[in-house]
Amino acid sequence: MVNDGSTDETEEILKPYRDKIIYKAIPNSGAPKARNVGFELSKGRFVIFCDADLILKPEMLQTLYDKLKNNPDATYAYAVFVSAWVDSSP
Repeated sequence: MVNDGSTDETEEILKPYRDKIIYKAIPNSGAPKARNVGFELSKGRFVIFCDADLILKPEMLQTLYDKLKNNPDATYAYAVFVSAWVDSSP
């Protein structure tokens, strides 16, 4: 997890997970720099870039993984996303 200059409680919130994740705080440098730092720190075979404003469905990672495993010639998998939520309640 790369903290790109966040001023919220991100570091504190992540403390219980620090033995399970890699955490790196950097000065606010923008998404491309944060992604590059995250990629350099990654150790797994699969990498996903997940910005703070994303809400993932529970099955998303498994679906992407299955697609990659079932299509060995593929080099990436892409998920569709909704760019704006509209509240239609009265």
